[in-house]
Amino acid sequence: MPFFASGQPIRTALAPTYGNLRITNDSLLKNYTNITLHWQFLVNGLVRQQGSAPGLTLLPGHSRTLRLPLKPPAPGEESYIKVEYRKPLRNSPPLATQTLPLTPWGGDTRIPATGELSFTDSNNVFSIGSPTLQLSFDKESGWLLQYTVKGQTLLADSNGLRPALPAPPHLQLFSTSTGSQMVIVRTEYTVPDLSCLLHLSYMVNSNGALLVESTLETDTTRQDSILHPIDRFGVNWTLPTGADSLTWFGATDSIPAIHKATAPTAVPADNVRWCDIYDSTGKGLRLTADSNFLQLHISSLRTHIDIDSHLPSHPALPIHFHYSFKVTPLLTETPHQPAKPI
Repeated sequence: MPFFASGQPIRTALAPTYGNLRITNDSLLKNYTNITLHWQFLVNGLVRQQGSAPGLTLLPGHSRTLRLPLKPPAPGEESYIKVEYRKPLRNSPPLATQTLPLTPWGGDTRIPATGELSFTDSNNVFSIGSPTLQLSFDKESGWLLQYTVKGQTLLADSNGLRPALPAPPHLQLFSTSTGSQMVIVRTEYTVPDLSCLLHLSYMVNSNGALLVESTLETDTTRQDSILHPIDRFGVNWTLPTGADSLTWFGATDSIPAIHKATAPTAVPADNVRWCDIYDSTGKGLRLTADSNFLQLHISSLRTHIDIDSHLPSHPALPIHFHYSFKVTPLLTETPHQPAKPI
């Protein structure tokens, strides 16, 4: 649905043809002449296109169609059109403003093959390597122990990434699927206190892109499966040393926007689409959510981050919660910059 203040005289809607706007003068008495429409096309929280259409006339109670030269977003990109109507007078307040959702967030969590990988399995540690990457797992706990890309450490210690639930999980199975350009690590846990099973897997390529996929479901082998309180479903990530800045795209209200924070600020962030965590040089990591979004809580940017999935308010048996997110190393890229206001 569109987001705008009630009682505005000019109403905008998306026309059936892509890029067309249907503009309506809701007043039966007021005639608007020589007004200017300013617009922004926001994709994943950033302004991709913007422009203006001057000299518009809107007759009382009438509508007109205006075409904007919008370039279609890629599949999975979330996009909005923000419009503002003004008279040609200098410093005049806007007659109306409105934000129209165009395409929903899909979350690009693909991990493409990027080169050759090697792997070793010894002393209860499974390691994956390339000229760029060093990644290690503890086979007794299933935890990710090491994550280094081009010498950049993305985990602060050996407890770097581990499942987070209101009850402790117990590892039952650690398995791997190895290929020359892609490796998948699968861990399966029982969670007796919740009568649940946890499936947590990791897919990695030679550039260090990592897909973390998690599923929590009712353990149907248990005769006493009941619905226990579940207030967390996610992972804890011990942040890389030096991380002190955070930029994310998420919805703290109806419309998602770009937000920023710096250490030592505590940050709770809901409905997050993507998030960059980086140091003063711009190095760090980027989290990209699937269509389920992420719930983040950072007690301090110099310690760790809780990465959770949204849980329904009133879950019912059988439980089946699923979400995934992609981790992309930030090595030479500039972190996202906030969109400028219209």
